[in-house]
Amino acid sequence: MKNNTFLLFLCICITAVQAQEVKFGKVDRALLLQDQHTAEPDAAAAIIYKKKNVFFDYQDNIGWSLNSTTFMRVKIYSETGLDHGNFEIYLYKDGSDRERIMRSKGYTYNLENDKIEEIKLKNDGIYEENLNDYLNKVVITMPGVKKGSVIDIEYTVVSPFIFNVDEFQFQHDIPLDYVEAKFRVPEYFIFNKQGKGYFPFDVKNSSEQKTIQLKYKTEGTGYVNTAPRTQTTDITYREDVFEMTAKQVPALIDESYVNNIDNYRTAIKFELNAVNMPGEPIKYYTKSWEQVAETIYKSASFGGALSKKSYFKDDLPALVGASTDPMEKAAKIFNFVQNKMNWDGYQGLYTRQGLSEAYEEATGNVAEINLILTAMLRAADVNAHPVLVSTRDHGIRLFPTREGFNYVIAAIETDQGYILLDASDKFSTPNTLPDRTLNWFGMLVRDDYSVRRIDMTPNKNSNKTYMIMGEVNADGTVSGKMRISQSDHHALNHRRQYFKTDETQYLTKLENKFNGIEIVDYKVDHMTDRSKPIIETISFSAEDQCEQIGNKIYFSPLLFLTATENPFKLESRQYPVDFTYPQTEKYTVILKLPEGYQVESLPEGVSMAMPNNFGSFRLNVSEIQNSLQIMATFDINQSVIPASEYPNLKAYYNQIIQKETEKIVLVKI
Repeated sequence: MKNNTFLLFLCICITAVQAQEVKFGKVDRALLLQDQHTAEPDAAAAIIYKKKNVFFDYQDNIGWSLNSTTFMRVKIYSETGLDHGNFEIYLYKDGSDRERIMRSKGYTYNLENDKIEEIKLKNDGIYEENLNDYLNKVVITMPGVKKGSVIDIEYTVVSPFIFNVDEFQFQHDIPLDYVEAKFRVPEYFIFNKQGKGYFPFDVKNSSEQKTIQLKYKTEGTGYVNTAPRTQTTDITYREDVFEMTAKQVPALIDESYVNNIDNYRTAIKFELNAVNMPGEPIKYYTKSWEQVAETIYKSASFGGALSKKSYFKDDLPALVGASTDPMEKAAKIFNFVQNKMNWDGYQGLYTRQGLSEAYEEATGNVAEINLILTAMLRAADVNAHPVLVSTRDHGIRLFPTREGFNYVIAAIETDQGYILLDASDKFSTPNTLPDRTLNWFGMLVRDDYSVRRIDMTPNKNSNKTYMIMGEVNADGTVSGKMRISQSDHHALNHRRQYFKTDETQYLTKLENKFNGIEIVDYKVDHMTDRSKPIIETISFSAEDQCEQIGNKIYFSPLLFLTATENPFKLESRQYPVDFTYPQTEKYTVILKLPEGYQVESLPEGVSMAMPNNFGSFRLNVSEIQNSLQIMATFDINQSVIPASEYPNLKAYYNQIIQKETEKIVLVKI
């Protein structure tokens, strides 16, 4: 019995080891027959094995380069998983320096007539696309991919950008059975490392001795042979090795109200902190956010560009006129730059073509537009400074890094605080910035290189107000007028969506949003006046808002504005809930009762709040003469609610939906 137990234990150990020893091109028939993932049966595909090896290579006349080899084995379980047979690889470039795929190979394996069929990746399955001046994308489309396929793919990227080590990702949107990664670093390069995500992974550190051969030329002696000679010498150095592994990593599932799901992906990032070459003083790249900000400001494409003012010298006096109040001058300059300049779609911290060229062409990237704004404000004696920002899609950086910021806005420093401006967005207003910038903190940099952290979270609620004046008809239909007022971030986002389409399409979407009402007449005020709230006035008629049973009419207090579905459906949640900005919605509904009917029952009023004042909800329904008055207010007072509060938030929404869907009951007299 003991021997049997030992043999079973040995088999388990061997199986576990073999599961980690995956070799390119050797596919087990059992994997091809597998019809669902063992840990996540609903998965459309899974990464069975992933291996990444990143190391530095030295060549004469070139210097150091960064090499990265990735091997993945992917299993396709269903038709919806076919897209996982396509792979995207992003390659950085800067002038003549660029990353390149030097080697790539792949096979798709299928079972055909009980035999394993191999389909080789060919050159026509590899396509490179130019995205912008700094980035290319290589798309690899594996051949013959179908339900049941197994894919092996391997490629090597060679990069001249030794400071830019891609993040080691251990979690994807499909499950991953086993991943191993190795990062080999010569002792001359000192890296910080920072892990993120909720799933554990192992990291082991070690070191090895490495040798490179250097060639150099020596001068002749002048007696026998005056020609220079090529000599070689061996350099031995220490190589630090980081070995990282993880197994049975669950799929990273995007959920509602998540800032950037990539912030929560299990991964580790290595950021170059310093270079310490023999015989040279150590050169530090990052020590603190303050030093990062100073380094950026000192760049010729940032602070150097900001110091130039000649290109707008003829426009500024006429623009400012006789104004002496700094805020009045600031408003004129902001409106001028916002209206004149057109964003070319590029973000970034640095100018691409120079401020004078961008100003003349009235087109530029984010840095050019907002540095022009800052320069003009300063020239008008307004105390303005650039603010470095990391956008929401860029993510949150947990430690100081030169890559931590990818955007710049302007700020006016006053005795009462800071006024934040982004002239690259046609719909933004002072302190109401586009959603992409509402992320963590920004770093204000003054021209003396002093800095100050700026909270990018809005400090007041954006408001949306609904008011309905209508009547319930005896046939159960509802008709009337609705007025919708939106301000701050609600207004900014609404303007952007409104101008993406024509009014006919917009009204169709609005009718669908409001449960199929018919819009009889529509009017909008202040859609182009950013200084005022948007006011929409809608005449409507609506069927299916009431239920008639016998001599009674039933309907929800907020009619087609009723919340009927909880956006939070999971039992638990690992990620914070991000509403982007604090917000308040107010509802006032006044309904005339149909003739011959009276109120039989009304929902009881309610007032409830989440812990720590995260949110609140109030509803009151009352009868006044022959009409009903419904008042409701819904508040979310904090942009980000921690995951620990998810159960309370979910229960809070359930209570709101339960209360809003309670029925008003009218009975025929």
